[in-house]
Amino acid sequence: MKLALLSDVHANPVALEACLRVVERERCDALHFLGDAVGYFDGSEAVLATLERLAVPCQQGNHDAMLVGALPLDPVRDRQYRLGVARATLAPSRLETVARWPTLRDLVLDGCRIRLAHGDPFGSLVEYVHPDTPLRRPDPAPFDVCFLGHAHRPFVRDADGVPVVNLGSVGLPRDDGGLASFAIFDTASRAVRILRVPFDRAALLGGPAGRHAAPEVRAVLARQAPAFGERVEPG
Repeated sequence: MKLALLSDVHANPVALEACLRVVERERCDALHFLGDAVGYFDGSEAVLATLERLAVPCQQGNHDAMLVGALPLDPVRDRQYRLGVARATLAPSRLETVARWPTLRDLVLDGCRIRLAHGDPFGSLVEYVHPDTPLRRPDPAPFDVCFLGHAHRPFVRDADGVPVVNLGSVGLPRDDGGLASFAIFDTASRAVRILRVPFDRAALLGGPAGRHAAPEVRAVLARQAPAFGERVEPG
């Protein structure tokens, strides 16, 4: 089975649509979303509507939890996050849907035990796992592979024999800001591909989703740096 795994769209419908075109072309069997549909940009309604239309199984990230009040929202940081704006403009039914998303999911496909988390493998929405973060496999291991989001930089690393994969960010990648990041996982071969998809930053920032983005967010989006993964055009 071929899984597409996306995270950290952050209300950027332009990047999401670019990645979905690649997902369709790759003929993935299923799509899963690992959190942070909202925050930073103002396309929350468009992103949530797309996830709903495609019936994508979703879980909360820290920004989704802040949106619905499950985590506190710092008003100073919200100048960048824009979650107060999203909360005021989204329909109550949208907020109720996000509030029902789980924070951790486990799948078993083709005999492979797959953990889907946002911050760390054990359910935290706010802890960061980087390539050099100390991380040991519990004994016995509850999963054969773990996929994460939150850090906005993709990587594939080993934790005592268990692959840990960060998907990076669809909407606000922190290496090359113009290359959305997501993963495809083959449950039979257990092969992981990190795909990097260019998206139209000018269209985002010139449109309703991006025109009010904070200067700090625009600076991240403008970064150009070596990017981990396989570059593919959205077509």
